[in-house]
Amino acid sequence: MKETESPDVSGGRVIAAGCSFLMLAVNTVFLGLLAWSFSHGPYSSHEQEVWYRYRSIGYFLCGAVLPGIALFFTAKRSLIGTLALGAWMFATLIAAFMYAIMSSGGV
Repeated sequence: MKETESPDVSGGRVIAAGCSFLMLAVNTVFLGLLAWSFSHGPYSSHEQEVWYRYRSIGYFLCGAVLPGIALFFTAKRSLIGTLALGAWMFATLIAAFMYAIMSSGGV
């Protein structure tokens, strides 16, 4: 390859897009189930409703819906953007697991 030629990154884009779409599917299932199970009441106070219902729905939006929309538009264009979205979805999934552990009700 000559110095003026750019390396072929199409293979890297395909792999990164595949991994990001897999992460999107995992997030959609797990965060969707978390939001669905936590969003059903009854709640004894407004603070409990905020903690269980709205926070779990927020994790679903931040970890599956919004990255899915962004991934749809950036998967074929930007390798860095696709990798960043994959990292964002992974971090959101870990944060949601920590949230679920903290919401377990104690020992």
